[in-house]
Amino acid sequence: MRKSSTSPDPDYSNEHPPNQEQPPKRQQEAWVAMNSNKPSMALSRVALACALIAFVQNTVGFSCPYWVITEVEIPGLGTNKINIGLFKGCSTFGGCEGGSDGVKTWRLAAAGLQILAFIFTVLTLVGLGLFLVLSSRAWAKWLRILSTVSTALAGCLIVSVVALFAINIDNVLEELPGHEFDLSWAFAVCANASAFCIFAAILLVFDIVF
Repeated sequence: MRKSSTSPDPDYSNEHPPNQEQPPKRQQEAWVAMNSNKPSMALSRVALACALIAFVQNTVGFSCPYWVITEVEIPGLGTNKINIGLFKGCSTFGGCEGGSDGVKTWRLAAAGLQILAFIFTVLTLVGLGLFLVLSSRAWAKWLRILSTVSTALAGCLIVSVVALFAINIDNVLEELPGHEFDLSWAFAVCANASAFCIFAAILLVFDIVF
């Protein structure tokens, strides 16, 4: 019996399998774009850790009265050890005193800048924490951008405070004009906090751009 000309050739079918259906080109491009727009979070997690370290260090540093220290010999009494911070000063014979009475203007400015820096570190932690939790939302990227700005501002503000104390190291107390103080551990802790803030901002910029 003669083979029908319309019947499929088995050899041809084996060599040339039927084409599988492919999704439309536009659908493929949309899928690729959707995945490419998924926010990266690797560096953001590291930045959050750096911001947390900066927050702890800055909180400890600016709340302790050990930014500058000195010793003054008082005849008949002995050595009066003086340690001063942003919000109060302490001495061996006078105890600790706070308030703004008699405080140098630059010290009041430093305290105000440090309070702003503290607020910005809190905003950074809140913003980054929300971003990591809500990263799937389309608007979550703005949380990371705002966190980048806030941690950069916090770092710059702390640097300003550190610079004020370093520049005015011999102009701390009205009672001791020209007396040079030594920088103490709270100053170093806050300086280190500023470095962590700036480093966190750099990490976030890299995570956003790249």
